[in-house]
Amino acid sequence: MASVGHWYLAWQLPESKIQQDVIVSGRITQTRDIGHDQQLILAVHQFGDRTVFPSPSLLLFVEKAIGRFQLHQHVTLSVKLKPVSGMLNPGGDKRSWYVSKAIVASGTVNASYANRITEPASSFHHFAAARSRQAGYSRWLVALLTGDRRGLQQADWQLMRETGTGHLFSISGLHVGMVALWASVLASAMYGVIFWLWGLPHNRCNVRGFTFIVVVLLTALYATLANWQVPVARAWLLVLMVTGLFFSRAVWSWLQRFILMIAACILLFPFGIFGSSFYLSAGALALLLFIGSRFSVTGENRLSKLKVLIVSQCVLSFLLLPVTVGFFDAASLLTAPVNLLAIPVVTVIVPLGMMGLVMNYFTLQPNWLLDVADFVMSMLVRGLTFVEPWMISVNQLNIQPMVAILTLCAMLLLLMPPFRFRWLCIVLFSMPLSLSFLKQNPAPWIVHVFDVGHGSAIAIARGERAVLIDSGPSFEQGNMLRTVVVPTLRHLNIKRVDHVIFTHGDDDHAGGRKDIGLLSQLSHEPVATDVRDNLNGCQRGDAWQWQNISFSVLWPRPGNTLDNNAQSCVLRISETGRSLLIAGDIPKSSEYDLLYLLEKETGMKVQSDLLIAPHHGSDTSSSRAFVNAVSPKVTVFTTGAFHRWQLPDEQVQARYLDVGSEVYDTGQHGYVRLTMTTGNVIAQPFNRAISPRWYDNRGQHQD
Repeated sequence: MASVGHWYLAWQLPESKIQQDVIVSGRITQTRDIGHDQQLILAVHQFGDRTVFPSPSLLLFVEKAIGRFQLHQHVTLSVKLKPVSGMLNPGGDKRSWYVSKAIVASGTVNASYANRITEPASSFHHFAAARSRQAGYSRWLVALLTGDRRGLQQADWQLMRETGTGHLFSISGLHVGMVALWASVLASAMYGVIFWLWGLPHNRCNVRGFTFIVVVLLTALYATLANWQVPVARAWLLVLMVTGLFFSRAVWSWLQRFILMIAACILLFPFGIFGSSFYLSAGALALLLFIGSRFSVTGENRLSKLKVLIVSQCVLSFLLLPVTVGFFDAASLLTAPVNLLAIPVVTVIVPLGMMGLVMNYFTLQPNWLLDVADFVMSMLVRGLTFVEPWMISVNQLNIQPMVAILTLCAMLLLLMPPFRFRWLCIVLFSMPLSLSFLKQNPAPWIVHVFDVGHGSAIAIARGERAVLIDSGPSFEQGNMLRTVVVPTLRHLNIKRVDHVIFTHGDDDHAGGRKDIGLLSQLSHEPVATDVRDNLNGCQRGDAWQWQNISFSVLWPRPGNTLDNNAQSCVLRISETGRSLLIAGDIPKSSEYDLLYLLEKETGMKVQSDLLIAPHHGSDTSSSRAFVNAVSPKVTVFTTGAFHRWQLPDEQVQARYLDVGSEVYDTGQHGYVRLTMTTGNVIAQPFNRAISPRWYDNRGQHQD
């Protein structure tokens, strides 16, 4: 794995290459519509004038005016690149996903004469997906057979989430296993027919070898239909190994088989270990092997086999419950019976649809196989829609993944044969789950500075309640409140937001204002949230108490009617021995006015332990007089990673360092957690203290 890491780091852009134009050529491996624009993943074959192998990938954004590209096309593009970096927040870190896809940089496609399609899309997967959509087959069938889920709507995802059937419509090892099962049945039937027609004795041919070849070929055909996605390719490799071991009559324990399969997957798909799908697949495989060893068939009759199948499915659903809650924060107690009914239906749809797509590829016409598969699929979706209101959901428990894994270990111990200290181990593995339901210590108050790109979103939290100050920016398809702030608050186990304060109306601070109602999702009930801004409720002289924490407004002047940077709401938040100043986007002129007013009045302070720097660290703010007056122990700049404005300004940063302040920057560190203890501020930047990773490119460009 060290060589994989060196290869990935070697592709990180040096400072001199960031936001510079370059010509790249490669194959489009993934597309996604983002409003009117498009997002591509490009496997690069040529970078500038250099041919590269193995191929790194680029995450590219294409504006509508440039044109539309299709999956599998080979293209040459003029691009402007920067290090790939998503938002770094608890529960919302995409760094490992980028590595799992071998994505080394992101960027935009320039409007240039150099952009051209060098080879049209001509793969089996492309034609199968395109023709099934053109023929009018349902989006569910297209997603199941080809892995193209672009047509699925938000309500569809909600249905899968509530019924616990998302894995059935996301091509994985389960579907490859279904094809392998039907392939073995087909091979046996073909074998019998062929030898009956030819009149050959059965003992003169290798039945196992014939079946092995048919299984491998048909599963490879299905993997081709599914575009050889990494989970599918990994599953095909496992099918190859399992059938090989079975038909060779090799006697291996389930543990030996598991180790061999995992080692092969890591060797052939090394980047896959950075994606959650690898661990979910490996965990499911281990559970299946474990269940198979504990619940074996004791009789040869069909009833015994059916009983074992039902018990195995129920046990598997039971064991996957903590993992589902830990990784997806939701699960249903009725998942097992729903899957018991849905899996056989999907097992019928997959082979019918696969044969129908193959027939459609050669005849260019819809056929009865696809018609039957689509009809059965529509019945399945209707059934899931019918049972959705009756599902007993368990969600928003905020169980951490490691706690879920330890709980799974305890459940596995329950199913294992008795041994010494078994119950002691069960109790020890169960303790983290029990402790996770204890209420948080309300003594310290915590400042959560979210990474929302170039913008500001801050939560002041004590226990399970919070005050939100600013919501971050909006974008064409939504806003940071919806995509970052609310999910992160949920991950942090915040159950209620009592106040929302907008320092001013600029989009980078108030881009999520229209979606404030989403905060009620944290408590599952309508909550009356107090909303204030610099025009109403957040002007000099306004003050209130919240959980023994004092909120005082220092700026703007009372009666302000202007909504701009200069009139941003400046808040001082304090409790005995600790204080925070949030300065909005005030420029130097407002800083001077504020300091002048404070000199005239008594009882008002600007000195604070923690400062959210004004205007994201721009040189239009943070005058030396203001910095000296505040003299913060810790300063946080709310900036965007690799942003074109390159904030904070170096001279501004130096002023804070001169007064002995620790300096943090969301553009470099991501989310910052600040615990306000008596007389001290404990700062924990995400990529340094909470979740450090060797492949974090923000830290590499910071040093």
